[in-house]
Amino acid sequence: MTVQTPPYFGDLTVKVFEDWTAGKAVEKLQYTPKERFDNDTAEERARVEKRIKELDEMKVGCC
Repeated sequence: MTVQTPPYFGDLTVKVFEDWTAGKAVEKLQYTPKERFDNDTAEERARVEKRIKELDEMKVGCC
């Protein structure tokens, strides 16, 4: 199983907004990073569980 869980674009969004409000040029197209989560090993499953907990704390539904 593989899951991608945004939001990983928060830092980028803030930087672009700050640059734009400061009058700096910003790219019209912004690419947001994707994160891949697998469950093939105990370490990967623990990482998935940790991310699900983080999303629950942020009130972001995922799974």
